[in-house]
Amino acid sequence: MFISAINNKQDLSNPKEKIKMLAASQIGETENLRKFFPEDNVVTKYQDALSRFSTVAANTFDATQMKDWVESFGSVIDSKSTLSKELYGKLGVSI
Repeated sequence: MFISAINNKQDLSNPKEKIKMLAASQIGETENLRKFFPEDNVVTKYQDALSRFSTVAANTFDATQMKDWVESFGSVIDSKSTLSKELYGKLGVSI
């Protein structure tokens, strides 16, 4: 939705708001995971990546700024993967 809107030079208000809401939702949901990772920063790293991505998306206005958007999105994907592996490991499941 965001990439399509930016490529077609459409209004970015709705895609930016959706990213903001989804990031906030994920940050809230991952708070529940802290009981599995009380002394680990894996939840915080994921939440920080989501927050950065939301901020970058909010400040992206044209295709020339997509490098930062893609990098911050990649950071979200990487940190979520790490979080998933850690959680599965704590549960004794190998992936």
